[in-house]
Amino acid sequence: MRFKDRLNLFNNSEDKEIVSDNKIEFKQDIDISDIFIQNDKVSNIINSVLAENKNIIIASSIDCDNSINTQYIRTFIKNTEKVEVLYDINKDINFINANRIIVPDVNILEFVKILEFILYGYKSFVFTINIKSYDNILENIKTLISLYYKNLSESAIENLLGSSDSIIVYIDKNDDGLFFVSHIGSIEYKNKSLNIIDLYSISNSSEDIKSQCINLKDTKAIAKIDNIDYEANENNNYVDKETLTKTELNEFVKNDIELDNEKSDNNNVKVNKYKLLKEKIKLKKQNN
Repeated sequence: MRFKDRLNLFNNSEDKEIVSDNKIEFKQDIDISDIFIQNDKVSNIINSVLAENKNIIIASSIDCDNSINTQYIRTFIKNTEKVEVLYDINKDINFINANRIIVPDVNILEFVKILEFILYGYKSFVFTINIKSYDNILENIKTLISLYYKNLSESAIENLLGSSDSIIVYIDKNDDGLFFVSHIGSIEYKNKSLNIIDLYSISNSSEDIKSQCINLKDTKAIAKIDNIDYEANENNNYVDKETLTKTELNEFVKNDIELDNEKSDNNNVKVNKYKLLKEKIKLKKQNN
């Protein structure tokens, strides 16, 4: 089943949540690792942020489901018994006994309410905001706040954000429907100056694209390298782009189709087409 189909099933499932005793928990109907492209650098940063009990603002466009985004961060939390998931931040927070509070989907009013709680001393939150891109993200957040809180001065808005001790994790979605972390930034507030310090930013290099494809399960990942399709198969095999010229990559795509046809003609023979193609190209280079 394609990831987009799985994603639709996930979003349309009526059993996505269980509500009991004022607690909301996600059912593990789907492996979140099947939706997110894995990245070791991103994982290390998120683990470090959680260890420091910093607040995490998950930002994304409206194309990315915030429930899935927060569930992704939750996979990094070791002690899930100390986690509270809230859908109504206005409920009495004094009775919440948790080390981390996850608020999966908030509007801008609730977003500011969480910043207010943080200013009081409550911690640690994982909450969301919809922003079309990571570019000028602090200015865009400030603009959204000012639209709904006209009595707040710019300095007050900056103080709310700057005092939040927060990390912004920006999540994107590729053409195949897979989610991935494209940026991580730390909000810094010094000498009444609000800035974001980049901790991670995705690169367009082939090495980063390859690393994203290695851990994919049950599907094919398509990435664009030099305007040529680069494909990783279900068995996590991939072709090393650094050893291939554009002509060889074109030959790879052509032979890929031929091997697919060969495989469909003889279902009793399993062909590791990627290994065969790599060996073929290696022999060709040696002969030259």
